[in-house]
Amino acid sequence: MSLARRPASELPGDPAQLRLVYSHGHPAVPYEDEDTLEHWHVSIRAYHDEEECIGGCTDACQQLIADGSEVGYLRLWRLRDYTGADRWMVADAQSGDLESIAAVVLEDDEYSAAFQEAIDCPVGDLLILDESRHLADWIDEVVSRSSRGTTAGPTTTRTRATCGTGIRWVS
Repeated sequence: MSLARRPASELPGDPAQLRLVYSHGHPAVPYEDEDTLEHWHVSIRAYHDEEECIGGCTDACQQLIADGSEVGYLRLWRLRDYTGADRWMVADAQSGDLESIAAVVLEDDEYSAAFQEAIDCPVGDLLILDESRHLADWIDEVVSRSSRGTTAGPTTTRTRATCGTGIRWVS
C-alpha cells in the first residue's frame, strides 16, 4: 500500500514543537489484575515558539510556552508477561476492544504464530494502543499516513484488529 506524504509546511504547526507527556494511572485501592494490566495516558502537547510571534509574544503566549496546549492524546494498555495471570483473560475482563486485540496476538497466553512472524522479537510485555484522539487540524496528517477516513472536529480512533491487518498495522 502506498501512503501519500504531505510536506510538513502543510501542517497547522511545527511538529518539532510537539511533546509527548506520559502518565501511568494506578488506583489507590489495589485491584485483581494490577500486576498484569497497566493503563497509560500520553498527552500530545503543542508548545509555542517565541519566534512565531512577529511582533513579539504577548502575555497569552507565556502559558503556551510553559505548558503547551493539548492537541490530542493516546490511551495505551500494557499487558505484562510473566505475572502468572492469563493476559487474554485480563484483557477480556477490561474491555471487548482489548480482548479482540489480545485474541489476535495471543494463543494460549503465548504470542500467536502470525504475530511471531510479523514481529522481529515477540517476547515480554504487550503494549496496546487503545485510543488515539487528535484535534481536526492535526488528524489530517495522521489520516494521510494511515489511510483512514477524515472527520471534522476532534476525532477518536479506536483500535480494531483482525489477524492480517491488525498484525501488519502493529508492526
